[in-house]
Amino acid sequence: MSPIKLEFAIPERYMDEVNIGYPVTFQMDGTNTIYQANVYAVDPKIEPATRSIVIRALYPNKKEELKSGRYAAVTLLLSKIDNTIAIPTEALVPEMEGELVYVYRKGRASVIRVNTGLRTESLIQITSGLNFGDTLLTSGILQLRESLPVKLDTIIVN
Repeated sequence: MSPIKLEFAIPERYMDEVNIGYPVTFQMDGTNTIYQANVYAVDPKIEPATRSIVIRALYPNKKEELKSGRYAAVTLLLSKIDNTIAIPTEALVPEMEGELVYVYRKGRASVIRVNTGLRTESLIQITSGLNFGDTLLTSGILQLRESLPVKLDTIIVN
């Protein structure tokens, strides 16, 4: 019971990023507590059916608060990008010539061509085109055109 072992699989494309000692966080089903563990073994063979590798991590479990055999949601931070711009997916307009967004400049809509990077379900990384501080238009973008007058009702700053 002390320490407790975690076993999980990751896609093979990430196998070079996870080594012995790599930090892992996990949550047990039904709780909001986040636990921290460290990788102690990386299986060298790839599962042919799933194209994944098995990772094993240890959690000290000194107070024996966790019992073996339970399921957990495991999180690995494989990469971190500092000082990047991420926008809501609905703000991006795909076109034949590339992707664009609309920003607010001097009371008017302005078209900006952008290059994108990583995507999640709700956010898209912008690698070039936008600058920190630009006011991104996210509502009614299908009706917008270059230099169209725009009135802002609300500005939400995160």
